[in-house]
Order: sequence, then C-alpha cells, then structure tokens
Amino acid sequence: MPELYRYAAFISYSSKDAVFARRLHRALEGYGIPSSLGKFDIIGGGKKNRIYPVFRDREELSAGHLGDQIEANLKASASLIVVCSPNAATSPWVQKEIEFFAAHGRHDKIFAIIPDTAPLVNEDGADATQSCFPAAFRGDALAGDKLEPLAADARAGKDGFRNAWLKVVAGIIGVTPGQILDRDRQRMQVRRVQTASAIIAIALLAVGAWLSRPYLEPLLTSWLKYRPHVHAIEELALAPAGLSFQDCRNGSDDCPVMVVVPEGVFEMGSASDNPSAFPNEMPTRRMSVQRFAASQKEISWAEWNACVSSLGCNGYVPDQLNWQGADLPVFNVSWNDAQDYVSWLSRMTGVEYRLLSEAEWEYAARGPVSSERSDYSWGAVAPVCEFTADNGA
Repeated sequence: MPELYRYAAFISYSSKDAVFARRLHRALEGYGIPSSLGKFDIIGGGKKNRIYPVFRDREELSAGHLGDQIEANLKASASLIVVCSPNAATSPWVQKEIEFFAAHGRHDKIFAIIPDTAPLVNEDGADATQSCFPAAFRGDALAGDKLEPLAADARAGKDGFRNAWLKVVAGIIGVTPGQILDRDRQRMQVRRVQTASAIIAIALLAVGAWLSRPYLEPLLTSWLKYRPHVHAIEELALAPAGLSFQDCRNGSDDCPVMVVVPEGVFEMGSASDNPSAFPNEMPTRRMSVQRFAASQKEISWAEWNACVSSLGCNGYVPDQLNWQGADLPVFNVSWNDAQDYVSWLSRMTGVEYRLLSEAEWEYAARGPVSSERSDYSWGAVAPVCEFTADNGA
C-alpha cells in the first residue's frame, strides 16, 4: 500500500510568482490521470488517478525559520514542486523549503518548473535559464549535493504551460514525460473530434429547428403564452354566472375575454305580430340552453393577428379597408376562416373552443325568458347606433 500523505504535492514559490502558482495549482488538481497508464493512489487512500489535494501557501515566515505548520505540511506532501524564477532564486524561503524536503531523503520527489513569466534572456542578452534556479539546484547548497530534478519550462518557445505541468505530473506518478504527453495528445484529439461532432450536431439541430418552425413555434407559443393561464373546466363549472376570464395572460390581446353564461330557457325567434321579423324567424319556440362561456365581444383585429403571428389561421390577414384600431371587430373573414381561428385557439390552450350555435348566440344576446317577453336583452326598444347607450348597437 502506498505511503500515507496528506497532500499529493507541495508548491514552493516566491510570492511574486503567485499568479502562476495559482494557475498551476488549479491545473494539477483538475487533471485526471489516464487510466491507460495504470492505477495511481498518490497519497494512499485518496482520490484515485488524481493529484489531489495540492498544498500552496505563501505566508510571511518568521526570520530564519520555516514555521512548524509549513514543516509539517512539507513532511505530509508526497512531492515538492518548485516554481523556479529569478524571484524564487533569491527567496530564502524557497531555498529553505527545498533543503527541508531534501533533508528527509526525498531528492527524487522534487520537481522544478519555470513559469511562463520568467525571462528568456538576461540584460546582457544571455540565456537566463540558470538564473531561475535556487542555489539548491546549482550544486552550491546541501553540502554540495546538487539536485538534478525533472525541469519543465512553461515559457513561450519552450515546453509551454500545458506540456510543462504535464511533465511534472509524469514525474509525480513515475512515468516518462513522453508517455503522458502522448496520452494527452490522444485525449485532446478525441476531445476535438467530440467537440466537432457536438458542433455539427448542434448545427443540424438548429437547421432542423428552423425547418420545423411551422411546428415548433406554435408549440413554444402555446406553452409560454397560453397553457400556464388556462382555467380548468372543473373550476369554471363552479364559477358564478357573469364571471369573465381569459385563457391567456390577463389583459393581453392574445385571446378573447370570455364570460360564463348560465344554463336557461328562452324564446327563440320573433313573434308573428313583429312587423320587422322575417318569415324564417317565426314562430317563436322555447329553447333550453346548457351552461357555456362566450366571448364578451366580437373577435378583434388584435386577437386575429395573434393567431396569424403564431402561424395559425392559415396566415390570412383580411383587408382592413383603412379601419384603424386593434380592438375593432375583425371582418372580411368567412365561416371557414372563423373555424380556423377557433381550431387554432383550441390548440394553443388545450381546451375546446368552437363557434356558438344560433340558439346560444341568441340566448346570450336576448337573455332568459321572463314574465314579459322582449325582443332584446334590454327590452323592446329598438337599438340605436350609439355604443354608449343601454340599447346601443
């Protein structure tokens, strides 16, 4: 069983390289070691095939001493990763952390990585690589015991960031850099293929959705504008007569305002002594009507246009003949056009809408039978062309 550790790695760095250290920390903890390389348990009893957790800290340390907590964390780490830069090379704390880790016989678990922020050349134009390494790596520390760790270089023109930290991963798990870089290239290729396939699939879905607009748009409109607001039949069965409601958002022009009409009996037709009556309106006959709901007023242009904009009513837009106003009654529509409208409204709401029967229309207009029969709901007075009047037409 592997030796038990608390941390898979300890990142040693100068506080001036904190941004790179954080980036390295995230990359290491987020990486899944390919199972094709084997089964790895870095800390013993931890996450399998993961470099997790990684310790990264840079507090102000007391002069000449690392601090008990830092030493404890170094002992509890399976590997030491040193961010080597000119800043780290002059940091006494980075040097002390290397010395402490190496003093416990763990030379082979120390890994160096040069950050991508380190210079390629010095002020004289010479290669600046050697100036990045702390004294422990140059052979003038640890009693002349020169360290020769795996050196990864994240600088541009060198390994680059990804290949550099993958080299460190290779050292931590004990495989060659070539093995893990080859697996990473294969994984990236698979991901590129998967990404390309996903993009193609999304594009095909988008094209399919565009071609299916006549089917998808009405469905979307139904669930957004109508279905959440539909009144249940059971609810309306208990509603009082005269209740008004909409099976769409209240106050919108997307559907008509409906009114609950109670069941009742009325005299349909005209009396034989009515001089304005037509022969087919006589004689009067008593009719029974079941409870129903009817539009409070004629279907308006706005309500008809809601049907057209949702790809209903066969896209038919009647000629308005210069009439203005969305709330005016729609005209120049046939019985078949009206059937298209109520069919569309039924699809949108999921409840049955239909045209009124002749008896239902006259009952709603005339009202139930009373002790004194009247030609109109307001009485026997003929209507006038004044919509604000009680008998306005």
